[in-house]
Amino acid sequence: MTSFGGPPVHIDKMRADLVEQRGWISAQQFNMDLAAAGLLPGPFSTKLVMYIGLRLHGTLGAVLSGACFILPAFLIVLAISLVYVHLGTQMSIEQWLYGVKPVTFALIAAGTVRIGRSTVSGWREWLLLGACLMALLFSRVSTPALMVLGGGGMVALTRARTGWSLAVAALFALAQAQALQVLSPPLLLWEFFKIGAVVHGGGLALAGILHEELVVARGWLTQEQLLYALAIGQGTPGPLFITATFIGYLLSGLLGAVMATAGIFAPGFMFVLLEHHVLGAIRQHVLTRTFLRGVSVAITATLIASVARLARPALPDALSIAIAAASAVLLLRFKVGGHWLVAVGLAISTIRFSVFGTL
Repeated sequence: MTSFGGPPVHIDKMRADLVEQRGWISAQQFNMDLAAAGLLPGPFSTKLVMYIGLRLHGTLGAVLSGACFILPAFLIVLAISLVYVHLGTQMSIEQWLYGVKPVTFALIAAGTVRIGRSTVSGWREWLLLGACLMALLFSRVSTPALMVLGGGGMVALTRARTGWSLAVAALFALAQAQALQVLSPPLLLWEFFKIGAVVHGGGLALAGILHEELVVARGWLTQEQLLYALAIGQGTPGPLFITATFIGYLLSGLLGAVMATAGIFAPGFMFVLLEHHVLGAIRQHVLTRTFLRGVSVAITATLIASVARLARPALPDALSIAIAAASAVLLLRFKVGGHWLVAVGLAISTIRFSVFGTL
């Protein structure tokens, strides 16, 4: 409940508390759990908490530790959602959050740069990134379909010996992708479960997928609402995936908040328990790692597309552009925590609203 700033801060606090102070697990065990959590899709910090709980008290420990990590953030974001939806007018709240939109845009842009640096390094990654961007811009491919296409494409590019085998592998991945697209029903719980099952690369990787699925494909949210949701997830303690609580409440009230939260976190629980009890050493297999490299490239593509599409609503005037530029510099150059920048954006909104009123 006290960990602002996303996975890097969560990891540092867990290492300091559980390894150095309490001595519940060794540094080697912690690093092993960290590596396992990084490989599987889903919320990174929550998966790490579950692995540690699994190591200490088995399946029950994994479930309880993950639930306790999520619950405080869920209650905080639920309270914020109540205020946003029911208190004051929509216009006045959005004016108070004026400075938050460019900060959130900067967070997404900085996250795109960081993820891109780590995932797009060779000609295969660049080729696959271009293909994923083309699919996003010129087709109706869903995000889970794009993840499968990215993973299958990377396997094909790495393993194919001839042009024919490459073509067959790519078409097979596309066929799988389209099958996923057809079978996905437009239900809130399933939609967030689907999103939680394909996100790989941490909380900021979630931004591009939410934009493609909920704004572009479904039309459930406006771009401004998504920016506010991401800002709330970044500005509150706990996992960044808790953004789903705000979105769920916005769409369907309390039941929607519960469904969206349960949906987006459930795959992480399932993957951790399945990997530990059934799959075993599959995470060490080179084919698994290759597939996930392609998934990461596809996620980078969704982030690039989101940055391009969110620029106009996030940066309507010169002041917002200046806020976004300063935030990006502070994030990338000085490593300032995103929650501090969200607080500064809110302060700027407060000053602007107090001085200029409804302008």
